[in-house]
Amino acid sequence: MNPPADIESQPADAADVSDRSWHWVSRADTADRLELSIWALAETLIAVGIYTWVALEGYVFHLVTAMCVAPFLLLRTPQSVDQSLRTSPKLLDHGEKLVDKIENAAPDGTLPDKLCIIILFIYVSILLFGLKVYTTITVAFKFPLTVVREIPKNWWRIVGCMDTWHPPEVLPGYIANKEKYDKWDTIFVAPIEDIRDEFFQWPDSLDQMAIQFIAVPAAFIVFVVPSIAYRWSLKGSCLIYLPILWLVHTATGGTARERFADLCKLSFYRFRRWFGVAVIIVVASKIFAASIWQDLNETISKYDTSHFLSLYLAPLEIPIWQLASAVNAILAWLTLFIAETALQRASKGAQISGASIVTVRALWFIGGVLTVYTVMCLAYNVITLEWDLIPIGNRLFPW
Repeated sequence: MNPPADIESQPADAADVSDRSWHWVSRADTADRLELSIWALAETLIAVGIYTWVALEGYVFHLVTAMCVAPFLLLRTPQSVDQSLRTSPKLLDHGEKLVDKIENAAPDGTLPDKLCIIILFIYVSILLFGLKVYTTITVAFKFPLTVVREIPKNWWRIVGCMDTWHPPEVLPGYIANKEKYDKWDTIFVAPIEDIRDEFFQWPDSLDQMAIQFIAVPAAFIVFVVPSIAYRWSLKGSCLIYLPILWLVHTATGGTARERFADLCKLSFYRFRRWFGVAVIIVVASKIFAASIWQDLNETISKYDTSHFLSLYLAPLEIPIWQLASAVNAILAWLTLFIAETALQRASKGAQISGASIVTVRALWFIGGVLTVYTVMCLAYNVITLEWDLIPIGNRLFPW
Protein backbone atom coordinates (compact mmCIF):
# COMPACT_ATOMS: atom_id res chain seq x y z
CA MET A 1 0.00 0.00 0.00
CA ASN A 2 1.05 3.58 -0.53
CA PRO A 3 2.16 5.22 2.71
CA PRO A 4 0.75 8.60 3.66
CA ALA A 5 2.73 11.70 2.90
CA ASP A 6 4.78 13.34 5.61
CA ILE A 7 2.52 14.32 8.50
CA GLU A 8 3.55 17.95 8.46
CA SER A 9 3.07 18.38 4.70
CA GLN A 10 -0.15 16.47 4.00
CA PRO A 11 -3.57 18.15 3.92
CA ALA A 12 -6.04 17.55 6.72
CA ASP A 13 -8.35 15.30 4.69
CA ALA A 14 -5.46 13.06 3.68
CA ALA A 15 -4.42 12.74 7.30
CA ASP A 16 -7.99 11.72 8.21
CA VAL A 17 -8.02 9.02 5.55
CA SER A 18 -4.67 7.67 6.76
CA ASP A 19 -5.88 7.71 10.34
CA ARG A 20 -9.09 5.89 9.42
CA SER A 21 -7.94 3.31 6.87
CA TRP A 22 -10.95 1.10 7.60
CA HIS A 23 -14.33 0.67 5.96
CA TRP A 24 -17.63 -0.99 6.74
CA VAL A 25 -17.47 -2.98 3.49
CA SER A 26 -14.62 -3.55 1.07
CA ARG A 27 -14.02 -2.28 -2.43
CA ALA A 28 -11.43 -3.34 -4.95
CA ASP A 29 -9.20 -0.34 -4.22
CA THR A 30 -9.44 -0.59 -0.42
CA ALA A 31 -8.64 -4.32 -0.45
CA ASP A 32 -5.66 -3.70 -2.71
CA ARG A 33 -4.37 -1.16 -0.15
CA LEU A 34 -4.91 -3.75 2.64
CA GLU A 35 -7.41 -1.49 4.43
CA LEU A 36 -9.53 -3.21 7.06
CA SER A 37 -13.16 -4.09 6.32
CA ILE A 38 -15.55 -4.58 9.25
CA TRP A 39 -17.77 -6.89 7.20
CA ALA A 40 -14.74 -8.94 6.11
CA LEU A 41 -13.85 -9.51 9.76
CA ALA A 42 -17.46 -10.48 10.48
CA GLU A 43 -17.34 -13.02 7.66
CA THR A 44 -14.08 -14.38 9.05
CA LEU A 45 -15.66 -14.87 12.48
CA ILE A 46 -18.60 -16.69 10.85
CA ALA A 47 -16.27 -18.92 8.83
CA VAL A 48 -14.18 -19.74 11.91
CA GLY A 49 -17.38 -20.53 13.81
CA ILE A 50 -18.51 -22.93 11.08
CA TYR A 51 -15.11 -24.62 10.93
CA THR A 52 -15.05 -24.92 14.72
CA TRP A 53 -18.57 -26.37 14.83
CA VAL A 54 -17.65 -29.01 12.25
CA ALA A 55 -14.47 -29.83 14.19
CA LEU A 56 -16.49 -30.21 17.39
CA GLU A 57 -18.61 -32.75 15.56
CA GLY A 58 -15.48 -34.84 15.17
CA TYR A 59 -14.42 -33.91 11.64
CA VAL A 60 -11.20 -32.01 11.06
CA PHE A 61 -10.47 -33.06 7.48
CA HIS A 62 -11.69 -29.64 6.30
CA LEU A 63 -9.05 -28.00 8.50
CA VAL A 64 -6.31 -30.26 7.18
CA THR A 65 -7.42 -29.52 3.60
CA ALA A 66 -7.48 -25.77 4.23
CA MET A 67 -4.08 -25.97 5.90
CA CYS A 68 -2.55 -27.72 2.89
CA VAL A 69 -4.27 -25.66 0.18
CA ALA A 70 -3.91 -22.20 1.71
CA PRO A 71 -0.15 -21.78 1.10
CA PHE A 72 -0.64 -22.38 -2.62
CA LEU A 73 -3.43 -19.81 -2.71
CA LEU A 74 -1.26 -17.14 -1.08
CA LEU A 75 1.61 -17.05 -3.56
CA ARG A 76 0.30 -14.05 -5.47
CA THR A 77 2.96 -11.46 -6.24
CA PRO A 78 2.97 -8.26 -8.31
CA GLN A 79 5.10 -10.10 -10.87
CA SER A 80 2.65 -13.01 -11.21
CA VAL A 81 -0.31 -10.62 -11.48
CA ASP A 82 1.43 -8.61 -14.18
CA GLN A 83 2.45 -11.71 -16.12
CA SER A 84 -1.08 -13.17 -15.96
CA LEU A 85 -2.76 -9.95 -17.06
CA ARG A 86 -0.35 -9.45 -19.95
CA THR A 87 -0.87 -13.00 -21.22
CA SER A 88 -4.62 -13.22 -20.67
CA PRO A 89 -5.78 -11.22 -23.75
CA LYS A 90 -4.23 -13.90 -25.95
CA LEU A 91 -6.35 -16.50 -24.19
CA LEU A 92 -9.51 -14.46 -24.75
CA ASP A 93 -8.71 -14.15 -28.46
CA HIS A 94 -8.06 -17.89 -28.60
CA GLY A 95 -11.40 -18.60 -26.90
CA GLU A 96 -13.30 -16.33 -29.28
CA LYS A 97 -11.75 -18.08 -32.28
CA LEU A 98 -12.75 -21.46 -30.84
CA VAL A 99 -16.36 -20.31 -30.40
CA ASP A 100 -16.40 -19.06 -33.99
CA LYS A 101 -15.23 -22.46 -35.21
CA ILE A 102 -17.90 -24.24 -33.16
CA GLU A 103 -20.56 -21.86 -34.41
CA ASN A 104 -19.54 -22.34 -38.05
CA ALA A 105 -19.56 -26.10 -37.59
CA ALA A 106 -23.19 -26.10 -36.38
CA PRO A 107 -25.74 -27.67 -38.77
CA ASP A 108 -27.54 -24.41 -39.49
CA GLY A 109 -24.35 -22.38 -39.30
CA THR A 110 -25.25 -20.54 -36.13
CA LEU A 111 -25.70 -21.08 -32.39
CA PRO A 112 -27.71 -19.03 -29.90
CA ASP A 113 -25.65 -16.11 -28.63
CA LYS A 114 -25.98 -17.04 -24.96
CA LEU A 115 -24.90 -20.61 -25.64
CA CYS A 116 -21.77 -19.22 -27.32
CA ILE A 117 -21.19 -17.10 -24.23
CA ILE A 118 -21.44 -20.17 -21.99
CA ILE A 119 -18.93 -22.06 -24.13
CA LEU A 120 -16.60 -19.06 -24.04
CA PHE A 121 -16.95 -18.75 -20.25
CA ILE A 122 -16.10 -22.35 -19.53
CA TYR A 123 -13.25 -22.66 -22.02
CA VAL A 124 -11.57 -19.39 -21.08
CA SER A 125 -11.97 -20.15 -17.37
CA ILE A 126 -10.07 -23.43 -17.84
CA LEU A 127 -7.32 -21.59 -19.71
CA LEU A 128 -7.15 -18.87 -17.05
CA PHE A 129 -6.86 -21.43 -14.27
CA GLY A 130 -3.93 -23.02 -16.06
CA LEU A 131 -2.40 -19.60 -16.64
CA LYS A 132 -2.63 -18.67 -12.95
CA VAL A 133 -1.03 -21.96 -11.89
CA TYR A 134 1.75 -21.58 -14.44
CA THR A 135 2.57 -17.96 -13.61
CA THR A 136 2.46 -18.61 -9.87
CA ILE A 137 4.92 -21.50 -10.11
CA THR A 138 7.32 -19.75 -12.49
CA VAL A 139 7.37 -16.52 -10.47
CA ALA A 140 7.86 -18.49 -7.24
CA PHE A 141 11.04 -20.00 -8.67
CA LYS A 142 12.28 -16.67 -10.06
CA PHE A 143 11.48 -14.49 -7.02
CA PRO A 144 11.28 -16.78 -3.96
CA LEU A 145 11.94 -14.01 -1.43
CA THR A 146 9.21 -11.83 -2.94
CA VAL A 147 6.76 -14.72 -2.69
CA VAL A 148 7.60 -15.24 0.99
CA ARG A 149 7.10 -11.54 1.75
CA GLU A 150 3.74 -11.43 -0.07
CA ILE A 151 2.18 -14.44 1.70
CA PRO A 152 1.18 -12.52 4.88
CA LYS A 153 -0.20 -9.62 2.83
CA ASN A 154 -2.24 -11.95 0.63
CA TRP A 155 -3.58 -13.69 3.72
CA TRP A 156 -4.63 -10.42 5.37
CA ARG A 157 -6.14 -9.13 2.10
CA ILE A 158 -8.61 -12.02 2.07
CA VAL A 159 -9.19 -12.40 5.81
CA GLY A 160 -9.49 -8.76 6.82
CA CYS A 161 -9.98 -6.72 3.64
CA MET A 162 -12.18 -8.68 1.20
CA ASP A 163 -15.85 -9.49 1.73
CA THR A 164 -18.87 -10.31 -0.40
CA TRP A 165 -19.02 -6.70 -1.59
CA HIS A 166 -15.69 -7.17 -3.33
CA PRO A 167 -16.54 -8.47 -6.83
CA PRO A 168 -15.10 -11.88 -7.72
CA GLU A 169 -12.21 -11.82 -10.16
CA VAL A 170 -11.36 -14.50 -12.66
CA LEU A 171 -7.92 -12.94 -12.73
CA PRO A 172 -6.84 -11.69 -9.28
CA GLY A 173 -5.58 -8.15 -9.48
CA TYR A 174 -7.51 -7.15 -12.61
CA ILE A 175 -9.87 -4.69 -10.96
CA ALA A 176 -7.04 -2.79 -9.33
CA ASN A 177 -5.22 -2.63 -12.69
CA LYS A 178 -8.14 -2.37 -15.13
CA GLU A 179 -6.97 1.01 -16.43
CA LYS A 180 -3.70 -0.62 -17.46
CA TYR A 181 -5.26 -3.79 -18.86
CA ASP A 182 -8.47 -2.99 -20.72
CA LYS A 183 -8.85 -6.01 -23.02
CA TRP A 184 -11.29 -8.02 -20.96
CA ASP A 185 -15.08 -7.73 -21.13
CA THR A 186 -16.97 -6.75 -17.99
CA ILE A 187 -17.85 -10.37 -17.23
CA PHE A 188 -14.27 -10.83 -16.12
CA VAL A 189 -14.36 -7.68 -14.00
CA ALA A 190 -17.70 -7.81 -12.22
CA PRO A 191 -19.40 -11.10 -13.09
CA ILE A 192 -22.25 -10.74 -10.61
CA GLU A 193 -23.42 -7.46 -12.16
CA ASP A 194 -22.92 -8.73 -15.70
CA ILE A 195 -24.83 -11.95 -15.03
CA ARG A 196 -27.71 -9.88 -13.73
CA ASP A 197 -27.75 -7.46 -16.67
CA GLU A 198 -27.14 -10.07 -19.35
CA PHE A 199 -29.36 -12.95 -18.30
CA PHE A 200 -32.06 -11.68 -15.95
CA GLN A 201 -34.19 -10.23 -18.73
CA TRP A 202 -37.63 -11.11 -19.94
CA PRO A 203 -37.06 -13.80 -22.62
CA ASP A 204 -38.28 -13.20 -26.16
CA SER A 205 -38.80 -16.89 -26.89
CA LEU A 206 -38.79 -20.35 -25.35
CA ASP A 207 -35.31 -20.97 -26.75
CA GLN A 208 -33.99 -17.87 -25.04
CA MET A 209 -35.70 -18.92 -21.80
CA ALA A 210 -33.99 -22.32 -21.98
CA ILE A 211 -30.61 -20.71 -22.62
CA GLN A 212 -31.08 -18.36 -19.66
CA PHE A 213 -31.99 -21.31 -17.47
CA ILE A 214 -28.64 -22.85 -18.36
CA ALA A 215 -26.55 -19.69 -18.60
CA VAL A 216 -27.28 -18.18 -15.19
CA PRO A 217 -26.28 -21.25 -13.12
CA ALA A 218 -23.30 -21.93 -15.39
CA ALA A 219 -21.94 -18.39 -15.12
CA PHE A 220 -22.56 -18.36 -11.36
CA ILE A 221 -20.75 -21.67 -10.89
CA VAL A 222 -17.82 -20.72 -13.12
CA PHE A 223 -17.18 -17.23 -11.74
CA VAL A 224 -18.81 -16.71 -8.35
CA VAL A 225 -18.68 -20.04 -6.50
CA PRO A 226 -14.89 -20.62 -6.84
CA SER A 227 -14.15 -17.11 -5.62
CA ILE A 228 -16.43 -17.44 -2.60
CA ALA A 229 -15.09 -20.90 -1.75
CA TYR A 230 -11.52 -19.61 -2.10
CA ARG A 231 -12.10 -16.72 0.28
CA TRP A 232 -14.07 -18.62 2.90
CA SER A 233 -11.62 -21.52 2.99
CA LEU A 234 -8.87 -19.08 3.93
CA LYS A 235 -11.10 -17.28 6.42
CA GLY A 236 -11.99 -20.57 8.11
CA SER A 237 -8.36 -21.66 8.21
CA CYS A 238 -7.70 -18.88 10.73
CA LEU A 239 -7.94 -21.67 13.29
CA ILE A 240 -4.44 -22.53 12.10
CA TYR A 241 -3.09 -19.45 10.38
CA LEU A 242 -4.29 -16.68 12.68
CA PRO A 243 -0.73 -16.10 14.01
CA ILE A 244 0.17 -14.84 10.51
CA LEU A 245 -1.45 -11.63 11.73
CA TRP A 246 1.86 -10.85 13.46
CA LEU A 247 3.73 -11.23 10.16
CA VAL A 248 1.67 -8.81 8.08
CA HIS A 249 3.75 -5.71 7.49
CA THR A 250 1.99 -2.99 5.51
CA ALA A 251 4.24 -0.07 6.45
CA THR A 252 6.91 -0.76 3.85
CA GLY A 253 7.16 2.31 1.64
CA GLY A 254 8.38 5.87 1.94
CA THR A 255 10.74 7.36 4.47
CA ALA A 256 11.32 6.05 7.97
CA ARG A 257 9.09 8.81 9.33
CA GLU A 258 6.23 7.76 7.03
CA ARG A 259 6.60 4.10 7.94
CA PHE A 260 6.60 4.89 11.65
CA ALA A 261 3.50 7.06 11.19
CA ASP A 262 1.80 4.07 9.54
CA LEU A 263 2.75 1.84 12.46
CA CYS A 264 1.10 4.27 14.86
CA LYS A 265 -2.00 5.32 12.95
CA LEU A 266 -3.20 2.71 10.47
CA SER A 267 -6.23 0.73 11.60
CA PHE A 268 -4.60 -2.61 10.83
CA TYR A 269 -1.85 -2.04 13.41
CA ARG A 270 -4.41 -0.83 15.95
CA PHE A 271 -6.48 -3.94 15.36
CA ARG A 272 -3.38 -6.14 15.78
CA ARG A 273 -2.40 -4.46 19.04
CA TRP A 274 -5.87 -4.86 20.58
CA PHE A 275 -5.99 -8.47 19.44
CA GLY A 276 -2.68 -8.80 21.26
CA VAL A 277 -4.32 -7.48 24.41
CA ALA A 278 -6.84 -10.32 24.21
CA VAL A 279 -4.02 -12.86 23.82
CA ILE A 280 -2.16 -11.42 26.83
CA ILE A 281 -5.33 -11.56 28.94
CA VAL A 282 -5.89 -15.23 28.07
CA VAL A 283 -2.33 -16.22 28.95
CA ALA A 284 -2.23 -14.07 32.09
CA SER A 285 -5.54 -15.49 33.30
CA LYS A 286 -4.02 -18.96 33.28
CA ILE A 287 -1.48 -17.71 35.80
CA PHE A 288 -3.60 -15.47 38.02
CA ALA A 289 -7.04 -17.06 37.61
CA ALA A 290 -6.22 -20.75 37.32
CA SER A 291 -9.44 -21.74 39.09
CA ILE A 292 -11.49 -20.41 36.16
CA TRP A 293 -9.60 -22.61 33.73
CA GLN A 294 -9.90 -25.56 36.10
CA ASP A 295 -13.69 -25.18 36.05
CA LEU A 296 -13.60 -24.84 32.25
CA ASN A 297 -11.58 -28.06 31.95
CA GLU A 298 -14.09 -29.91 34.11
CA THR A 299 -16.92 -28.62 31.93
CA ILE A 300 -15.49 -29.51 28.53
CA SER A 301 -14.15 -32.88 29.72
CA LYS A 302 -17.75 -34.05 29.94
CA TYR A 303 -18.16 -33.84 26.17
CA ASP A 304 -16.77 -35.99 23.38
CA THR A 305 -15.27 -32.89 21.77
CA SER A 306 -12.92 -32.23 24.68
CA HIS A 307 -9.84 -33.40 22.77
CA PHE A 308 -10.18 -30.71 20.11
CA LEU A 309 -10.79 -27.98 22.68
CA SER A 310 -7.97 -29.20 24.91
CA LEU A 311 -5.42 -28.98 22.10
CA TYR A 312 -6.31 -25.36 21.38
CA LEU A 313 -7.28 -24.05 24.80
CA ALA A 314 -5.05 -26.28 26.98
CA PRO A 315 -6.97 -25.25 30.13
CA LEU A 316 -4.55 -26.80 32.62
CA GLU A 317 -1.27 -25.66 31.06
CA ILE A 318 0.39 -22.84 29.13
CA PRO A 319 1.86 -24.31 25.92
CA ILE A 320 4.97 -22.63 24.61
CA TRP A 321 3.12 -21.65 21.42
CA GLN A 322 0.63 -19.67 23.51
CA LEU A 323 3.52 -17.91 25.22
CA ALA A 324 4.97 -17.16 21.78
CA SER A 325 1.71 -15.44 20.79
CA ALA A 326 1.76 -13.44 24.02
CA VAL A 327 5.34 -12.36 23.32
CA ASN A 328 4.28 -11.29 19.83
CA ALA A 329 1.54 -9.17 21.38
CA ILE A 330 4.07 -7.50 23.68
CA LEU A 331 6.39 -6.87 20.72
CA ALA A 332 3.54 -5.16 18.86
CA TRP A 333 3.05 -2.69 21.70
CA LEU A 334 6.80 -2.24 22.10
CA THR A 335 7.04 -1.38 18.40
CA LEU A 336 4.32 1.25 18.91
CA PHE A 337 6.26 2.76 21.83
CA ILE A 338 9.48 2.97 19.78
CA ALA A 339 7.69 4.47 16.77
CA GLU A 340 5.81 7.07 18.82
CA THR A 341 8.99 8.05 20.69
CA ALA A 342 10.88 8.46 17.42
CA LEU A 343 8.07 10.54 15.88
CA GLN A 344 7.93 12.82 18.92
CA ARG A 345 11.64 13.50 18.59
CA ALA A 346 11.25 14.01 14.85
CA SER A 347 8.49 16.58 15.42
CA LYS A 348 11.09 18.65 17.29
CA GLY A 349 13.45 18.61 14.33
CA ALA A 350 15.47 15.49 15.08
CA GLN A 351 15.99 12.71 12.56
CA ILE A 352 14.66 9.19 12.95
CA SER A 353 17.64 7.42 14.45
CA GLY A 354 19.14 4.37 12.84
CA ALA A 355 18.89 2.57 16.16
CA SER A 356 15.10 2.94 16.14
CA ILE A 357 14.86 1.59 12.60
CA VAL A 358 17.11 -1.37 13.35
CA THR A 359 15.23 -2.12 16.58
CA VAL A 360 11.84 -2.17 14.83
CA ARG A 361 13.20 -4.46 12.13
CA ALA A 362 14.72 -6.75 14.76
CA LEU A 363 11.44 -6.93 16.64
CA TRP A 364 9.60 -7.76 13.44
CA PHE A 365 12.12 -10.53 12.66
CA ILE A 366 11.76 -12.02 16.14
CA GLY A 367 8.00 -11.88 15.78
CA GLY A 368 8.28 -13.67 12.44
CA VAL A 369 10.25 -16.53 13.96
CA LEU A 370 7.72 -16.87 16.79
CA THR A 371 4.87 -16.79 14.27
CA VAL A 372 6.32 -19.61 12.18
CA TYR A 373 6.80 -21.66 15.34
CA THR A 374 3.20 -21.04 16.48
CA VAL A 375 1.71 -21.96 13.09
CA MET A 376 3.75 -25.18 13.04
CA CYS A 377 2.41 -26.14 16.47
CA LEU A 378 -1.22 -25.43 15.51
CA ALA A 379 -0.83 -27.33 12.25
CA TYR A 380 0.56 -30.34 14.07
CA ASN A 381 -2.34 -30.23 16.52
CA VAL A 382 -4.79 -30.54 13.64
CA ILE A 383 -2.80 -33.34 12.02
CA THR A 384 -2.78 -35.17 15.36
CA LEU A 385 -6.57 -35.00 15.50
CA GLU A 386 -7.00 -36.24 11.93
CA TRP A 387 -4.57 -39.16 11.99
CA ASP A 388 -4.38 -39.90 15.73
CA LEU A 389 -0.65 -39.29 15.87
CA ILE A 390 1.11 -39.59 19.21
CA PRO A 391 3.09 -36.49 20.27
CA ILE A 392 6.77 -37.31 20.58
CA GLY A 393 7.74 -34.28 22.58
CA ASN A 394 6.24 -32.06 25.26
CA ARG A 395 8.60 -29.16 25.72
CA LEU A 396 9.26 -26.67 22.92
CA PHE A 397 7.37 -28.67 20.31
CA PRO A 398 4.26 -30.86 20.60
CA TRP A 399 5.76 -33.43 18.25
